[in-house]
Amino acid sequence: MRNFKKHLLKAFSIRVISRTLIGEALYYKIIMWEKKKGCVYFFKHKNLDPIKVGYSTKSNPMKRLEQFKTYAPYGVELVAYVESSMALDMEKDIHQKYNSKRLCGEWFNITLAEVDKEIEHIKKIETLFNKNFS
Repeated sequence: MRNFKKHLLKAFSIRVISRTLIGEALYYKIIMWEKKKGCVYFFKHKNLDPIKVGYSTKSNPMKRLEQFKTYAPYGVELVAYVESSMALDMEKDIHQKYNSKRLCGEWFNITLAEVDKEIEHIKKIETLFNKNFS
């Protein structure tokens, strides 16, 4: 599926500035038929740096956050989350993008600035998707 994405990025690129966004919006449109809307969330243990990047089928991760507290003896905090019609794929792409910063499983040594960048990226993809394909 990743090769297919690369072909779409090349085939539907119009300008360098919008290449990734338009290409990814097209890619996600094709595969989203089997995906449910949900959210991508970023959790962390209080006073620790690693960030967990996860996916929920709910529009917000509050139920997942409550479940996660069981595994967080020092407390947990929600760093950020964003709703998406293609949340699972977005989460997988973030995992792949930051693979070199992966500590274990879904835990990454990423900064809050990188989280903000990913949230904005997902919002841009959603906006393009809704504008062009809804």
